Amino acid sequence: MDVDMVRMCILYGCWSGKRACVGYADGAVKLLDLKTGSSIFTLAAGKLGHSAEVTCLDCHISDSVIITGSTDCTALLINASTGKVSVYLKLKKTKSCFEAQSRGYFGF
Repeated sequence: MDVDMVRMCILYGCWSGKRACVGYADGAVKLLDLKTGSSIFTLAAGKLGHSAEVTCLDCHISDSVIITGSTDCTALLINASTGKVSVYLKLKKTKSCFEAQSRGYFGF
């Protein structure tokens, strides 16, 4: 397995302090329970997830929703309880899309 493909790109502690969300170089997103160290869900890279490196993510203050962005110019709104994608946004690949990625955010 290629080491770069399992490399963690971004880690974010959710508001409650009980969970952490991790984005990976292959596009996967994982929500972890910090008390038990177990995975609550993993959204694999691919058809319903990102197809490239996750560059930014955030949790809603209620810890119920996670938003992620990727170098594939997609943003996902994920239900933090089920791990299912609620909203899939595909941005047009333009210079501004790639500039936003280099700064670590998407300008919606």
